[in-house]
Amino acid sequence: MREATKAKLFLLAASGLLFSVLTVFFGTPFLRALRQTYGPTVYWSLGIILSAVAFPVWFFVGSIWIVVGAYHEIEKLGKGWWIAGLLSVLLSGGFGWLSATYSLRANGIESREQVEALIGEMTASLEAVIPNVKIKAEDVFNQMPSFVVMTLMLALANAVLFDRKVYNWLALPLPEASGREANKLLELRVPDFFIWIALMALLFSTFSFNSKALGIVALNVVNVSAVLYFFQGLAVLETYLRAIKAGFLMRFVTYFILVGQFFILVSILGLIDFWAGFRGRIQKLNSQIGDR
Repeated sequence: MREATKAKLFLLAASGLLFSVLTVFFGTPFLRALRQTYGPTVYWSLGIILSAVAFPVWFFVGSIWIVVGAYHEIEKLGKGWWIAGLLSVLLSGGFGWLSATYSLRANGIESREQVEALIGEMTASLEAVIPNVKIKAEDVFNQMPSFVVMTLMLALANAVLFDRKVYNWLALPLPEASGREANKLLELRVPDFFIWIALMALLFSTFSFNSKALGIVALNVVNVSAVLYFFQGLAVLETYLRAIKAGFLMRFVTYFILVGQFFILVSILGLIDFWAGFRGRIQKLNSQIGDR
């Protein structure tokens, strides 16, 4: 029997918090189910309390909580999912930047050099575990804006794609719109004008014309563009898998190999889809085969 109980509320909140801290992305479907099942008062109250408790990563938890909740609130106002997604990422990213800046200053870290030194300590720990990985603290600092946006975009997409599985796992009441956003995401097409922004950014990130600032801005735009076209490539891939009626094993292998290991390859697929129109071709071919 599908019902919302206090035990399930606790499980959703605990899972959302734990998986957000440990894995970044996999807590958001639980948070989305929490907001849609128990309403805004419970959702935002728990968000404030758990973000405050999650010291020293309270700004991170708060950002994840906001991106999921703000998307739902804006969507309820009748805005399209593109607008809801953009505004929720901006609101969440703004909160993350302000709260992280406050936390750093409260700990005596105020200058760029101090922030880069802190990043250097973290990357050194990673390099000690994986010796072949070499990361420059300056590069991480310069690309931090796009890293934040990319993280929030992927977290929100994960919430929309997999919230229905949370409802089924916990036997929660299904909202009317459950699953619709996932279908919209899998039909995603990046606006045509953005292709020129992405190509210009790629050009300026490769040839900065002696302007370091231009190169940094362009590289951040390239990073965000890669995620957008990754989603478009994912939509092409899913269209193909549906057309051939792929089973669980084939889907698992495909997503594990291509999506898990070759992020850039899927992004390139999405970029090429601007000219090739793969989904239209696949659907047309599938229709012709069905008519035989």
